[in-house]
Amino acid sequence: MDSSGRSGAGGVAAYSNPRAWIVAGIAVAGVIVLAEAARRRRRWLRGKSTAPPDSGAFCDSLVLSPPPQAPPPAARQQLSDLTFAVSHNFEIEGYVAGFGNPDWKRTHTAASHTAVAVTNLLKQGATCVGRTVMDELGFGVTGQNLHYGTPINPASPSVVPGGSCSGSAVAVSAQLVDFALGTDTTGDLRIPASFCGVLCFRPSHGVVSTVGTLANSQSLDTIGWLARDPRILHRVGDVLLPAAVGGFIKGKRQLIFADDCFESLKVPSQKTVHVIESAVLTLPGYQPPKHIDIGQYIISNVPSLKEFCEPSTKMQEGNSALKALCTVMLLLQRYEFKANHEDWVNTVKPKLGLEITTRVLQAVNFRDDNIKSLYIVRSEWRSALKNLLKDTGILVLPTMAGYPLKRNSKQRLSSEFEDKMYALVSIAALSGCCQATVPLGNHNDRPISLSFVAAHGSDKFLLRAISDMYSTIQEQVVSASKLAPPPVINHDVDASELLKEKGNDSFKRKQWSKAVEFYSEAIELNGTNATYYCNRAAAYLELGRFKQAEADCDQALLLDKKNVKAYLRRGAAKERVLNHQEALQDFRHALALEPQNKAALAAERRIQKHLSAPRRSIGMEAQQWQQRRHPLRTPMDPLLSLAGSFFSAFSPSSSTEQGAATSTILLLPLPVAAARALSVLRRLALLATQAFISVFFAFLSALSPPPPPPPPSLAPSLPPPPRADQQGSPAAAASSTSVGRALGHVLWVASRLPVASRKYELVRGLAERLLDDNALAGGTAVGAVSRAALSGAFERTLRQLEASATGGGDWPAMELAARAVRTGMRLWKPAAAAVAPLEGEAAFGGPAAEKLAAELLWLVQKMAACGAAREATVQFGAAPRLGSRALVAEPTLQVALLRLAVFLFRHANSAEFEQDTGDKEGDKAAVAEQRMAMLRSWLPLLCRGSTGTDAPVLSGRERAEMVTVLEELIEKLRWEQQEEALALWLHHFAACPDTDWPNLDRCYTRWYAESRKLLA
Repeated sequence: MDSSGRSGAGGVAAYSNPRAWIVAGIAVAGVIVLAEAARRRRRWLRGKSTAPPDSGAFCDSLVLSPPPQAPPPAARQQLSDLTFAVSHNFEIEGYVAGFGNPDWKRTHTAASHTAVAVTNLLKQGATCVGRTVMDELGFGVTGQNLHYGTPINPASPSVVPGGSCSGSAVAVSAQLVDFALGTDTTGDLRIPASFCGVLCFRPSHGVVSTVGTLANSQSLDTIGWLARDPRILHRVGDVLLPAAVGGFIKGKRQLIFADDCFESLKVPSQKTVHVIESAVLTLPGYQPPKHIDIGQYIISNVPSLKEFCEPSTKMQEGNSALKALCTVMLLLQRYEFKANHEDWVNTVKPKLGLEITTRVLQAVNFRDDNIKSLYIVRSEWRSALKNLLKDTGILVLPTMAGYPLKRNSKQRLSSEFEDKMYALVSIAALSGCCQATVPLGNHNDRPISLSFVAAHGSDKFLLRAISDMYSTIQEQVVSASKLAPPPVINHDVDASELLKEKGNDSFKRKQWSKAVEFYSEAIELNGTNATYYCNRAAAYLELGRFKQAEADCDQALLLDKKNVKAYLRRGAAKERVLNHQEALQDFRHALALEPQNKAALAAERRIQKHLSAPRRSIGMEAQQWQQRRHPLRTPMDPLLSLAGSFFSAFSPSSSTEQGAATSTILLLPLPVAAARALSVLRRLALLATQAFISVFFAFLSALSPPPPPPPPSLAPSLPPPPRADQQGSPAAAASSTSVGRALGHVLWVASRLPVASRKYELVRGLAERLLDDNALAGGTAVGAVSRAALSGAFERTLRQLEASATGGGDWPAMELAARAVRTGMRLWKPAAAAVAPLEGEAAFGGPAAEKLAAELLWLVQKMAACGAAREATVQFGAAPRLGSRALVAEPTLQVALLRLAVFLFRHANSAEFEQDTGDKEGDKAAVAEQRMAMLRSWLPLLCRGSTGTDAPVLSGRERAEMVTVLEELIEKLRWEQQEEALALWLHHFAACPDTDWPNLDRCYTRWYAESRKLLA
C-alpha cells in the first residue's frame, strides 16, 4: 500500500518538474534544427552538383544524317557541316513526337513522315542530332518541365531559360548545336532567346510550312529558328523561306521605336535605344529614326479592339490597348487549342505541371461566344501594322519587360509581369509579322535583347537588315558597357523634370491633351516651378481652353514675375477672347523685359492696328465669314444644277482658281474634250438604261398581278406527290404505303417549320421517335420505308438549299435576264464601280440556309444508320453549284456544309459504298465517277473552308484521318481521274495561303512516280 502511494507521488512530481519539460523541448528543437540543416544541405548539394553534359537540353537523342553531296556541277549544299536540334513537337519518321509530356507520347504512335522543315534542312546538308525539352503541350513561358526537368541556362545558370522551347535555346547557347528549330505561338522562341542571349527569327505566319509539327494554335503557330551567329541565321532563312518572300526592296530603311514599350523596361536607355540609334547613324541606307506611341496607334487603327479594352483614362489608353491585344491573342490560342486537343485532354487526363494545368483548363473550358471578333481584330491589326511599316519600316521594341525567375524557385510569375510580357510578344504574334530578336549584352548579370518587327512577308528584308546591323550593334554594346551608369531618379524634383520632358515631347508631336496630363503630373510633384505652369498654358492655348491658360500664366507670374513667356501666353489668351486692351498691356510688359522680342512686337502692332481700324457690325463680319466659308450654299434649281454638272465635265479642274470665270469646252484640247464628252454620255446612257429596266419590270408586274392569298385549308398539308420523272425514286417508294406517307409527312413538316418555332422541336422529336421505333422493329419492309422516307427528305432539302444558294425565285427567266443586264451594265461603269461584286455574287447564308444545312447533316446520319448513306453521297456529289457557292458562304453555314462533306467523304471511301454494285466494269466505272463527282464538288471547300488557321472546325486527329481518307479515295479512281483530282487539289490548296490542310503531297508524289514509270 505504501509503495504504491510513493510510486504515484513520484509520477506526479516527475510530470510537474520544469526541468523535464525544458529537456524535452530542447530535444525536439534539436531534432527540427538537424532535419532542416540536412534538408538545406541536400538542396545545396543539388545546386552544386555537376551539370549534365548537354545542360539538360535534350530529351531524345537521335542522328539524322543528310544525303551525300552530289558531284559537280550540282550546287553545294548550303548547310553542310552544320548541326541542329528540333523541339519535342516535331515529327521524325519512326519516332513519337512527345509534345513535352509522357502521356502524349504514350497515347500516340510513331510518325510515318518527317516534318517538312526538317526534311528541307537535311536536303541542304545539315545534320539533326536530337529533339529538345519543351514546356508541356506548348504552354508555359518559364521552361520548367515536370517530367523532363528544367534545362540549365548557360547565360545565367541561376535563372530559368524561358519557354516553351527552352531546350532549343539552351542547346544553341551552350554551343551544343549550330542552330535549333522550334515553334513560336505566344513567344515560345523569342522569350527563351532573350533569357539565353541568342539570336532568334520568327518568320511571317504561314510562310514556313508547319506540316509535321504538333499544333497548339494554328493562327499563331510559326516555325522559327535560333542561332549564335547572324550568318547562320541568314543561311537557315535562305533554305526555309520561299524565294518570293521579302526579296530585294529599294529605298532606305527606317527604324520606328515604340516609345511606350520602352517606358516599362528596367534597363537604361543608353544600353537599348541609344545603342541602336548610334549604330544606325554609322550605317548607310537608313533614314533618321522615328518614334511612335504604339498603344495610341493601336487604339486609332484597330476599331474592333475597343470591345476588349478595359475602361481607362486618356493617359492609360495605350497600355489598355496593348493589354487588350494580348487578351485577344490568348483567347484565340485557347479557342484553337480546345478545337485541337479537347478530346485528348478529357479522355487521357494527362499529368501536367501546376502552371500548365491552369492554362490547359482555361483553354478546355473556353466558351467561343464571340470568336468572330477575334479573327476580325487579327485581320485589322495586320493591316494597320502593314500601313505603319510599309516596305522599308522596322519596328523596334523590347523583347521582354522584366527579368526571369530564379531557378528552382516556388515563386510564380506575377500577373503584371505576364501582362507586360504578352503585350510585347502579341504585337508580332497576332499580326503574323516577322520578328528578329537580337541580344544586347547584360545588365545586372541578366541578358537583355531587343526585337525588330517587319511587315508580313518582309522576312528576307528583315534578315538582311539584321545581318547588316549586327556587328555595328555589338560594337555599340561594348561602348555602352564602358560608360558610367546614369544617375537613378529617386526624388520628386527629378521625376517632375522627367515628366516635363515627356510633356515637351508630346507638345512637339502636337499631342496637346497628353502634354497637359504630363505637365499636370509634374505640377503635382513640384508646384513651385513656373515653367511647368507656363508650358501647360501653351498646351491649353492649342486646345482652345483660354481661361485655363490665363489662370496658369497668372500662377507662373506669381512664382516668377520676370517670366516673358507667361506674359506672352496670357496676352495671347486674352486676345483670343477679344480682350484687346489687357492683351496689349501683357505684350508691353514682355517688351519691357525683352525689347527685341519678335513675337511681342508683332502682337503689339497687330492689336494696335485692330484698335485703330473702324468698327464694323458683328452681323456684317459674321455674314462675310459665312460667305467665305460656304460659297456654294446658294439654292439652285435642279435643272440648272444638272446642266452645270454636265458642262463642268468639260472644264479643266484647278483648286487654285478662286473666283475665276467658268471655263468652256473651247479651252480644252480636242482629245481631252472628246474623252470628257464620252464619259458624260456613258453616264447618261447608264442612267437611261437603269430607268428603262425599272419601267419595263414595273410594266411586267402590272400585267401579272399576284393572285390573292388562298384561305386557310382545313385539310392537312401533305408533301407534294412525286413528279413523273421521279417514279421509282425513293420519294415515290416512301409514298406507296401509309407508314411511308406518314413518316414522309412528319419529315416534310419538320423541314417547313422555322427553328425558332416551339413546334419545331416537337415535330423533330416525333420524327426521331418514329425512326428509332422502325429501327427497333426491324424487318426488311420497315427498313425500306425508313430509307425511302429519309432519301426523299434529303433530296428535297438539298434542292431547297441549292435554290437558296443560286438565288432562284418565282421568275427564273427574269432573274437570268436581270443578271445579264447587270453584267452588261458593269462594262459601262467606271473602273472604281466595276470592282464591286455583282448582286448575285454576294455570299449566301442566313438562319434559313443554316437550318437546311443542319437538317442535311441530321438526315445523312440517320440514313447512314439505315444503310442508305450511299444515296445521300451520290446526291450530294451531284450538287456542284452548291459546292462552288459554299466557298463564299457565311462562316456558320460553311462550317455545317464542311462537316457534312467530311461525313460523306468518309462514306464514299468505305466498302459499303460499293456493296450495291456488281463486278462489271460499267458498275465500277459508275462508282469511280460518283466518287469523282464528290471530289469535284466538295474538295475545294475542304481546301478553302474554315478548317485551317482561321477557325479550325476539325480537331487535329480528325484532320489527319481526313487526309488519309482523301488519299485512299483518290487511289481508287482511274488514272486520268486521279490526275484531275490532284490538279483540283493543288489549285485550291495553293490559292489559300493561310492553311496547310488537307496536305496531299504524298499522294501527289506517289501518283507522279507511277506516272513516270509509264514513260519507260
